[in-house]
Amino acid sequence: MKRVVRIRRIRKGFFLTVWLERYGEWFICELRRFFVPLALFILILTVLIYVSAQELPWRNWKLSSGFYTQVFCEQIRDTTMRQPFNAWSSLIFVPIGLWVARRAFLDKVPSPRVAPVRRHTRYGLLYGTALVITGIGSWLFHASLTYVGHFVDVTGMYFLGGFLFTYGLSRKFQKSATAFLALYTAVVTPMVLLEWFHPSSSRVAFAALIVSALTFEIVWHRSLSNWYFVAAMATLLLGFAIWIADETGVLCAPASCFQGHAVWHILTAISAQLSYLYYLSERPRPNWRLSHRPGRYRWLRRRGRFLG
Repeated sequence: MKRVVRIRRIRKGFFLTVWLERYGEWFICELRRFFVPLALFILILTVLIYVSAQELPWRNWKLSSGFYTQVFCEQIRDTTMRQPFNAWSSLIFVPIGLWVARRAFLDKVPSPRVAPVRRHTRYGLLYGTALVITGIGSWLFHASLTYVGHFVDVTGMYFLGGFLFTYGLSRKFQKSATAFLALYTAVVTPMVLLEWFHPSSSRVAFAALIVSALTFEIVWHRSLSNWYFVAAMATLLLGFAIWIADETGVLCAPASCFQGHAVWHILTAISAQLSYLYYLSERPRPNWRLSHRPGRYRWLRRRGRFLG
């Protein structure tokens, strides 16, 4: 019996050694590459934990309409965190947004053959910033249930939905990064103003952005053949189904730690990350030609993974 236990311990130690040899170096390399995003997330999390420990810092703020109508299932508490589970689950958007912003620099390739999100860092920075604003805004809204929190939350959603809409449109007509930014500003600015003056229309406007963006990807870019896009859409639809069940009271336990709206936050953030991976995995344009300079992109040819 002792020999059997000893053999099992040896096998366990052996497999652990093999695993460390295979993945340990990769893990250390990834930790170094994403050290700054990880440090920023820890800093943001520390600040929010400190704010949540204070005694009702938003006591005198204007309340959102959701405070009176109980829009979400989770019970409204009298503490600083009025809906703690919905609030803390929102922060999953923050590390994903920081990860996207870092990938914008790591995945940059100076070639017109690759997807636009690889050619210019501004796409990834804008997408990552939208995710970070969405996470912090959603945390502020569910923690305070104030009008300011609701405005920041919906603004981040408009930033995110506006990117999906504008990026699909600009890829169709092969617009430059500058034209993309101009179009993005023209799409998002009216919606933010609409949210400020008419907040009740936020859900309809955001739904229109998402449906239009998905239509562009399916009809124009034929994205149903890409597994990243299919996984992102399936995750989004599953989250939306759980959100409806939470909204209608089918899946509702106000005092429980399991909240459907919190699951919606997690699934939506995962869908946003899969969407960015889908953008990175897009194949090059078939009519593209290499530059006339010999050997200019020779290193790019050797690293075929950048060519889709």
